[in-house]
Amino acid sequence: ITRKSPNISIETTGPRRIMIGKEAVYNVTVSNQGDVAANDVVVHISVPEWAEVAGAQASSGTTGVGTEKSEGYQWRLSSLDARSRQELALRIIPRKSQSFELAVRWTCSPNSSQATVEVEEPKLEMAVKGPSEVIYGEHQIYQLTISNPGTGDAEGVTIQLLPINPGDGTTASHRLGTLSAGTSKTVEIELTARQAGHISIK
Repeated sequence: ITRKSPNISIETTGPRRIMIGKEAVYNVTVSNQGDVAANDVVVHISVPEWAEVAGAQASSGTTGVGTEKSEGYQWRLSSLDARSRQELALRIIPRKSQSFELAVRWTCSPNSSQATVEVEEPKLEMAVKGPSEVIYGEHQIYQLTISNPGTGDAEGVTIQLLPINPGDGTTASHRLGTLSAGTSKTVEIELTARQAGHISIK
């Protein structure tokens, strides 16, 4: 899962010294150097109460005083495209002979990331091929074909041939290992009929 985020930077330019009662213009430039767009960008500009905002002109978005005092003057952009920039010209008139800092910060909506995860399921099917009738004492070859028609690999596949009668001996087993999706393996088993009648191969 790869997540890309916007890369936002802000630059403020304007005079370092201004005259009380006279208008000064400060330009705020917000840039997005990232590969994805930034949504709901809000630029907060801290202007002291004794400084008057005579006007603002933005290349895009809306401007205005925030509802809370801590929010300062706000510049809102619904979207800031990748590799793009927007500018705001802010006209300020100081009413006191006092220094102040023009602090600028920004916020935006967080980007989400998602990925499609495929869930695979292995399945096993077995087919037994061989004669349905044998002569007593005769050897016959039976083929056991194990197939995986599922979408995932089946791991640790083992064939177990159960004894015909309980107590006839241990279970014969053959390990096939991993059976990939859409593949099959065949195992040949030689059987000898030791009794008459119907015999079930399990």
